[in-house]
Amino acid sequence: MAVPAQLFKNLTVNWAIPPGIAGGTGPGQYDQVNIYRSSSEAQNYTLLASIPFTGVETYYVDTSKNITAKGGIFYMVVWSNSVTGAVSNSYLTYKSLSPREQRIILQLRDSLSRFITNRLADEEIRQYLDQGLQSVNIYSPTTGFDIFTLPPSLEPLVILGALIMGVSHNMLGIGFTDISYSDQGFQLTANRMDKMATTFDKILGQYNNLLSIAKLDYAEGGTGVGTVMLPIGMGGNLNRGIMNVFDLLSAVGR
Repeated sequence: MAVPAQLFKNLTVNWAIPPGIAGGTGPGQYDQVNIYRSSSEAQNYTLLASIPFTGVETYYVDTSKNITAKGGIFYMVVWSNSVTGAVSNSYLTYKSLSPREQRIILQLRDSLSRFITNRLADEEIRQYLDQGLQSVNIYSPTTGFDIFTLPPSLEPLVILGALIMGVSHNMLGIGFTDISYSDQGFQLTANRMDKMATTFDKILGQYNNLLSIAKLDYAEGGTGVGTVMLPIGMGGNLNRGIMNVFDLLSAVGR
């Protein structure tokens, strides 16, 4: 195989081979993987390519799409048998990680408990990264950053949000189970959920405070309050930037 001239240019589509899918042309077997693509996750998938399937193929490189487009492109795969005409159900895919995603996922693995990360694949941890990114985006003033356009100054907050999501998702089951101990009439019950709730409240409070400061830079008109062209009593309007600052202050107050 030749050494590639350029890395991380095109989109690589990956999939896991489901149970019951085997290579071949006999009954119950499949000899082709059909890759479908859509700009809408919910509908209108059209056939992009069909490749031979021998039982081990798990990826396809979409050379018509740049990796930076991964957030708005969706893929499904269907196995088929060219002899019998059999067609499988459609199955989800996942897209290749960019270098930035790979680096952040390594950071998340180092920061999360090994009890959590040892049983999670990179794609599962990437979902927490997405949730952390969206938690930053939806905080007023709202933004539309993706992993390629996220400013470096906001990256620590995205990582912190991903850590909060990862820990909460994986520890809730443990928190629901209290530990009881009884010995000769003496009984002790460890209420783990209350301790977890108190800890999360403190962490979320600090997280919101950091977000409120960092997102001021993205208020319309900047962080300054601007100028009022005319007195309000004479028909003047408040600058849009002022209203955004008021909105942020209200959000912090809540």
